[in-house]
Amino acid sequence: MNISLQRYDGTVLLVTHDHDVIDEVATRIWHFHGGKIDDFKGNYEEFAAPKKQKRRRPRLPQRAPALVAFVPS
Repeated sequence: MNISLQRYDGTVLLVTHDHDVIDEVATRIWHFHGGKIDDFKGNYEEFAAPKKQKRRRPRLPQRAPALVAFVPS
């Protein structure tokens, strides 16, 4: 199927969760989330790269917010 889709000279709307298939055949990705659509030109690897980098960043431990008290003199 992937080879046929790559050779097809036209437009195909492919709905799948298979990232390997998307990466091999897609040249444009519409990502539906939160009631919005992101239009990305490129394959899945390029689309997912910023998200992968974001996940790779080490998470810093969250600290409690500093408390500031004003004491009148």
